Amino acid sequence: QAFFVSNHHTAKVGCVTMQGLSGSTLIGSASDDGSVAIHDFRSKDIAHDLDGAHDKPHSVVWHPKNENMFITAGFDDTIHAWDLRSMKKPWASFSGHVPLTSKACKRIYRPAFLTQSCAAKNADYILTGSNRSNCLSMFRQNFYANEQVSDKIPVFSRGYLPDDCGDVGSCVVNQRSSTAAIAIDGGEIIVLRPQSKIVGFSHI
Repeated sequence: QAFFVSNHHTAKVGCVTMQGLSGSTLIGSASDDGSVAIHDFRSKDIAHDLDGAHDKPHSVVWHPKNENMFITAGFDDTIHAWDLRSMKKPWASFSGHVPLTSKACKRIYRPAFLTQSCAAKNADYILTGSNRSNCLSMFRQNFYANEQVSDKIPVFSRGYLPDDCGDVGSCVVNQRSSTAAIAIDGGEIIVLRPQSKIVGFSHI
């Protein structure tokens, strides 16, 4: 029996994700209607509506440890980070993973957080692919800083795939083992693991 129903979106919802922290009642959704919504199924209200944050948003990813933070992505060249305590504008924005030669994003890529013991103190990482990039891009940022970041954050590191692999689509991270699984063109799934405490990945 459904105890919560939302009719907020007016087009296909390509992503719905629950905040994984204990006791949370928040759900994030991204729709082809151009909006990202944060639902609270306890109060049955829309906590936040981010209309126009992306061109056709397709991803909402909750920070695995910081209850106030999440990131969004869509068919554009920027990943936005948001702070639930102040939602008037993005807390930070990340760019550089989409090649300049790519006029428009036509592929869904789902970024992922990397936050575990191999990461530097007070720094987390975002792993993401992109269309026409042939690589896995990594951003680095302290998600516990109090102030918003005014400038766009560039790519911290890139891991290029063999020429015959194609582009990275979705990626997911096991925070305990520090391994990352990425889906690439052609149907392959590749599992990567950090090479050292300075976060870089090697193919398993």
